[in-house]
Amino acid sequence: MELDLLPLYMREFDDARTKYPQLKIVAGLECEYDKDMVQFQRDTFLGQCGMKCIAGAIHSFKHNGEWRNTFATTMDNAELHSYTDYLIEAMNAGVFTFLAHPDLFGVCHKGWDAECDACSRAIVQSAIQHDLPLEINANGVRKGLMQDGEIKRFQYPWRPFWEIVGEYGGKVLCNSDAHTPTQIWEKCDECMEFARELGLNIVNDTFYEESILKR
Repeated sequence: MELDLLPLYMREFDDARTKYPQLKIVAGLECEYDKDMVQFQRDTFLGQCGMKCIAGAIHSFKHNGEWRNTFATTMDNAELHSYTDYLIEAMNAGVFTFLAHPDLFGVCHKGWDAECDACSRAIVQSAIQHDLPLEINANGVRKGLMQDGEIKRFQYPWRPFWEIVGEYGGKVLCNSDAHTPTQIWEKCDECMEFARELGLNIVNDTFYEESILKR
């Protein structure tokens, strides 16, 4: 979305609250992390616009001074560590309400290994330190299974990552990442069942009251 569309975007929230008073509707955005934009995001989105929620999403990250795309064809272990460092830096910024698809590296890093385990543990520990929920993203489920060596799996959510989340007891938010209105809850039931199967700490029911309304 271009920045000049922001006033219209905010008006649509006001219109929706008027039209559907029975619903709890809060304004928010999914934003990339850039250290030079954090203060702008805090002042403009949370301050001026009064938004309650900014989902942190890392679709690109810095590696050896150059940008890398998490939807690239491949990601080697060095790039995985750069992705992890960038994700942790984003959490340290203190502007995000939750972290969207933290296991997005599963799109282009094939084969779970010791480096995946170590990086995942670092991400989860940082999220717990900052009390940030990690999102199980239904859009990854909607994309279907992919072939990874001898197994088929979702690009994300990537099960070994979430097993580590369960090991540490991190907060989990199941979310649709809807790209169209018809996707508002599509495949979220599957995400909830996935989280329950792993015994994860699902915070969907308390996230609004305990986190969003406090901002």
